[in-house]
Amino acid sequence: MGVFGSALKGEYAAGVYDTMGLNGPGLAGGGDSSPAVILEKIDMEKVQEDIHVLSTVKNGPRLWTVDHIGVRAGKERDFQGLKARRVAWFLSPTRSANTRTSPVRS
Repeated sequence: MGVFGSALKGEYAAGVYDTMGLNGPGLAGGGDSSPAVILEKIDMEKVQEDIHVLSTVKNGPRLWTVDHIGVRAGKERDFQGLKARRVAWFLSPTRSANTRTSPVRS
């Protein structure tokens, strides 16, 4: 996840990235699209510089079963060998309250 925004204005948004269907999940068996061998090597400070954000958070991997996916994904990005797509966009609660928009965007 990357946190964007203005510290001076107190307005923030977070882009959430997902690896589903990427990184050869079927090759090693088990469906792991976020292999630990790749995830552990990612330098989050470099990711922060590369995508020009205020902060980054490594939040994964997760285990889940999917019956249906109903989200538009962004373009595929390469995070030091781990491929991911942006799948959600969260506005800060104060900004979403002021603009009367949903805090969740895909």
